Formats: sequence, structure tokens, C-alpha cells
Amino acid sequence: LVRHYEDWVWNQRAASGDGADPLIPSGDATDAAEEAQEDLRQKLVAAGADEEEADASLEALAQACEKCRRRFVRGRAGDSNAVVRLRRLDDERLAKFEVSGAGLKFEVHEMHLARCLSRCGADVGRIMKSLKKPSSGTRRPPPLDEAVLCRLFCLLARYAGACGATKGGGADQAACPDAALRAMRSAFGVDFECFASPFNARLTGFCSAFPDVDAHFGATGDFFSDDFEPRDGAFEVNPPFTVGIVRALADKLEALLDAAAAADAALEFIVVLPAWDEDAGDSEASLARRRIWERLRKMRHCRHVEKLPAKDHAFTLGMQHCSGRPKPALSGEDGEAWTAEHRTAGMATSLVFLRTAAAEQSNPVTEGKLAKIREGFRVAPPGKSADAGDVEPTAPSSKSRLVPGAQQSAKRSKPKKNVEPRLKAKLGKNPSPNPTPKRKAHSNPSENPKRKKAKHKGKKKTRRP
Repeated sequence: LVRHYEDWVWNQRAASGDGADPLIPSGDATDAAEEAQEDLRQKLVAAGADEEEADASLEALAQACEKCRRRFVRGRAGDSNAVVRLRRLDDERLAKFEVSGAGLKFEVHEMHLARCLSRCGADVGRIMKSLKKPSSGTRRPPPLDEAVLCRLFCLLARYAGACGATKGGGADQAACPDAALRAMRSAFGVDFECFASPFNARLTGFCSAFPDVDAHFGATGDFFSDDFEPRDGAFEVNPPFTVGIVRALADKLEALLDAAAAADAALEFIVVLPAWDEDAGDSEASLARRRIWERLRKMRHCRHVEKLPAKDHAFTLGMQHCSGRPKPALSGEDGEAWTAEHRTAGMATSLVFLRTAAAEQSNPVTEGKLAKIREGFRVAPPGKSADAGDVEPTAPSSKSRLVPGAQQSAKRSKPKKNVEPRLKAKLGKNPSPNPTPKRKAHSNPSENPKRKKAKHKGKKKTRRP
């Protein structure tokens, strides 16, 4: 149900016009908004609700949205004087921090906290050193600017609202593995993510859904904004997997590629989408997914479609900044000591290569390049399958705490030596099952010669004058 709510939020966002609230639907009775409502209704029925229950849920959701809109219009959305606090969690097993304020609490992994702070120019090393131990009532506040701390709180609150939960949600925020992004960069020069967040962005530049809070942490802006009009370059596109968003995405990509082709510029996009062409359902939602997938495939700029089989590739957790179990990164992986947890994809994924003729001529798609990208998606995910619940992460030791720019590798435990062959050699060819001889029991401790000797040794000798 949390996933259905997420899809509804993104579909409603695509249906809202300019100036609408980032999360609360505008309530306008447009065709796109009604399509989003019907999509959620069908999903609720498929999840086990009858039609009356589904209609009642949609009505309750609409009333809640209207209540939130009125509250924000009246200026009572929150307490502007609220104090925001940052502290390390007391549980030493978790490499997590808690950001709290206005009666709300959010958790964030150490690696993601450091990632966000480094993007806004904060002294991450000094901050992490001051927060090395759990905070107490007498502990001084961290050397973190109050404005930065408030922006971090707003960032965490925004994504918790978009994902529908502080933990366990965020399926539409799942990102490509770091290895796959590095393979795209090596093969095609991709160095910009069109749909990312300050928590999961791994390339040099990125667009995000919420520029009002994300811009403070390195986001360029919204992909659908008129300010984002690239004329050349290579981009990775991993949008929320909803029909409304992908339909708007296809419109903009086609316009950008047509303009670049007219200027004979090299522009390309690698679009990551589910293999919706394999959706055999007969519902309106299934038909809409197949139609939008076919539209991208039949676009005149489509040069290749690569399929990643189900169960043979992985994505990062959507709420990777507060869920999952981060693991030590291999030495040299972008300077970070830890990497987010991955989960195996339950369905096939399509990589749609949209490229102008100039981009294809200068750097064509080859099997060797595709093989590297496929290998980058084959991440061995720790833990459970994609549908399993989140597992709390184990904190790194004090010696391996994350420091920006540091490259740490996991320590390998030394294998224990096999002492059995040497023991057999000492005991002969037929060693007894119990080679250790039993000691003779003494009923009276005073009769034990070893104890007498030890007692004699224990006496302090005195020198004669």
C-alpha cells in the first residue's frame, strides 16, 4: 500500500500545473488527475479491497489533501521557531544519526549525512569528530551551522512525505548501483543524473524533484523545468516508474533530441525503465504502461534497447539514507568508505538508449560497452529479497568511521590453522579418541604435590642479617 501511495503522489505531481505544492495535489479535475485516481483505485482493488472500500479510501485521501492545503494557505504549516537537533543514536550497532524538531524525528545513515554536508560546503570531518560518541544532556551542540541543520531537517521531512513512510517506502527512489553508473560514465561519458536526490546522487551533477530543498545540497533543479535544456552531453534517466511521469518524460526527451539533432549536436539519454512491454495484464493501467514503453522504443532517436533479466540485477534501496545495511565499499569506489544496500529486481528492466546521430557516430553502442553496464547492475545484494522488510545496519567500528575522501577496504579475517594433522603425527597412526590424559584426582588437596610445590614457591624468602 505504501508503494501505491508513492505512485499516486508522483502521478498527481505530473498532473499538477506550475506553482502547485511539491507534494499535496492541487485538486484540479484534469484528465491526468482523474487517471491517477483511477490507477490508485484499481491497485487498491487488486490488493484486496472491494470497490466501496477503495472509493472510501480515495475520498478520505482527497479530504486529507484539502485539509493540508487549507492549513498551508493559512500559514500554520509548522513552527518557524522550532529548534532542530542532531545527535548520534545511542545504539552502538547503528551508524545512524537522528535529526529532530517540531515534534518530528528522522534518521539518517552516517554516510548519507556526510554526503549531504559535503555538498553544502560544511566541514564534515570536524562535525563527525564532534559527534563520535552519543550525545548527552551536557554535550555541546555540534559545530554545524543552524541554517544547514534546518535545511537538512526539511530535506528529510520532504522525502519521508514523498515516500509515504520514514522506513520501508521509497520504491520510486531506488537508484542504479554505483558500479552501473561508473560503467555508463566509462563507456558513454555519462556524468549527470536527471532524476536523483541529495541522498542517492552519485555522478557530478543531478536534477531532483524538489529544488526548494534539494538545491542547498547540490541539485541543479527540476528536470521538467524550462531552465533545464541541455543541447549536448550524456545523461542517465531513472525516473519514478509511473505512467504520468514517464509520459511527461517522453515528451521532453523527444523535444530535446529533436533540437539537438537539428543542430547536429551529440546528445544522448540512457533511460532506465521496467520492461513494461512484458506486462500481460488487460487493465487500463497495464495498457497505458505498454503504450508508453512502445512509444520510447519507436522514437526515431532510439538506437538500442537492452534488457536486464529479472533476478539478475539489482537497485539500491529507495530509502537508502535511513534503511538497509550499508556495507564497506571496495577500495577506490568514489572515495566513500561505505556503499548502500542493494535489493534484487523482481522484474526485468529496460535500458533505452536515445541518441542523436552525432552521438551515435562519435561513440556507437557496442556489445563490449553493454557488457560492462550489465555487469555493473549485477550487484550481490546482502540480506533479503526485494520484497523483504528492512534490516537495521551495523555500525562501522570506530577505526573505520566514514571520512570524506578516505578509501577503506574491509579487513579480511585470517583463516584458522588446521592443527589436526600435527596432532595425529604426535599421537601416531591410531590416535585415541581422547588424546589428553586424565589427571589423577586427589581427595585431599594437601596430597597434591603440585599444590605443595606451588605453596612452597609462594613463601617469601627472608635474608639473614
